[in-house]
Amino acid sequence: MQTDLKLLYNYTTTMNRKANKDNHIVVVIDVGGTNFRSSIFVKGKGLIEKPCKYLTPNFINNPKLKIKKLQKLLINKIVETVLSYRKRYPRLKLAGLSFPAPITSDGVVNQACTVWGDKGKNFPLLKTLSESLPNFSWTVANDITAAVERYANMKKYQNIDYFEVITISSGIGSKIYDVRNRKVFLDRRGIGGEMGHIKIDYSPNAPLCDCGGRGHLGALASGRAIERQAVIKSKNFPNKFKNSILFKLAKKPEDINNNLLVSAIKAGDKFCLQILNEATFPLACSIAHVSGNIGVDKFIIIGGFALNCGDRYLESLRANLLKTDFYNRKRGEISTLVELGINDDNDCLLGIGLLAQKKYAETAQ
Repeated sequence: MQTDLKLLYNYTTTMNRKANKDNHIVVVIDVGGTNFRSSIFVKGKGLIEKPCKYLTPNFINNPKLKIKKLQKLLINKIVETVLSYRKRYPRLKLAGLSFPAPITSDGVVNQACTVWGDKGKNFPLLKTLSESLPNFSWTVANDITAAVERYANMKKYQNIDYFEVITISSGIGSKIYDVRNRKVFLDRRGIGGEMGHIKIDYSPNAPLCDCGGRGHLGALASGRAIERQAVIKSKNFPNKFKNSILFKLAKKPEDINNNLLVSAIKAGDKFCLQILNEATFPLACSIAHVSGNIGVDKFIIIGGFALNCGDRYLESLRANLLKTDFYNRKRGEISTLVELGINDDNDCLLGIGLLAQKKYAETAQ
């Protein structure tokens, strides 16, 4: 299905009355490690309502909750959201959920590190949602698998063999898309593109990943990891911190957060740019490995942290890519391997809407 890009994110802020008569509308939800977003997706129109945004109930903002209660809290939030849209769209029967974890073909979550930390493995997400709202047809997918669907429908990527979407947000995730065969590389367990959990740092005191492992790429180069590094370096190098733009924004290391960090990076703060450069280097190495092993033609960088940093992030990553080796690629080609995705925060919402529509069309035949 070819979908015009303009339609994909041309949502309106008012309810579309015609959509209520259409059985193909989908309530779409994107659960991220930090934020929980929702909207209404309509075939050929994209998102017809401005997405709602809330904090995801995760292990960081609910540190005292046992895992089962934390999971129930999230499921209740999803159900509550779907039912709130059902009040305005009585004929709504399709629901799509993108989720930040590997998901098996039967809807079991392997491990949702950015949401549930190192606990809650093998959670039957699809079964739980289907039992909670049995009158809905559910489509659940990994968040990057959903995001890939948006870019797979764009004409600009139709003449390459493979592309990879990489998210730099609370964690790091990726998926490789086979353009010719129109499918994402996944095994039967839903695993594929788990770049964020590849061990990079083998030192005994390597940073701890949300999954419980040490030295993973996500612990070195994700938005959460970069924020942690900024706090640590501000404490270890107080003079450099006091001479930085970040100091004017945060004053104390304990007050540093990603919003302030991104602002300092965009303003060209040397202290913060050094932290960013150190984080994008292991990512550049990982991209070089994927390029050599598979022959990926394009790497699309998405995720709140990277996209909000914008060109500063891309410049840092491209500079580090030039420090690595790419087999049989000209130097001038290396920088163009990576590009930023669309910074509207709608990749997963639009993608899961497209996947839900595709599933509905297949089952209706």
